[in-house]
Amino acid sequence: MILKEIISKSYYGTIGYISSKNDLILLERYIVHNLPVLKKYKGIIVATNYNDLGLAVKNAQLWQKYFPKCKIINLKENRGHNFGTADLDNALFDYCKSNKIEWLCKVSNDVVLKKEVLNIKI
Repeated sequence: MILKEIISKSYYGTIGYISSKNDLILLERYIVHNLPVLKKYKGIIVATNYNDLGLAVKNAQLWQKYFPKCKIINLKENRGHNFGTADLDNALFDYCKSNKIEWLCKVSNDVVLKKEVLNIKI
């Protein structure tokens, strides 16, 4: 099976750390670049932790500018690169389990997607 066969039934789950407003500027560039692929997913789930939790509102506004119905999961604590990443992964997985989401494509928020990704075997 290849991704394009199930993408419309799949959710795109992304995780990341936002340390400053500059990270949000860069994140928007990734989102815009990835839009042709992201729009094919059934839904978007975003799990993020922050240097300053005050950036959570701006992060949500950014994602909802392109995906008004996306699910935003904000973690109040960042336990560093290894544990913080695991916490974000677990937040995505727990959300999917709680909402009976069968297919999740989990990536980091700094991944560049090309249309060729649709032909990847899964």
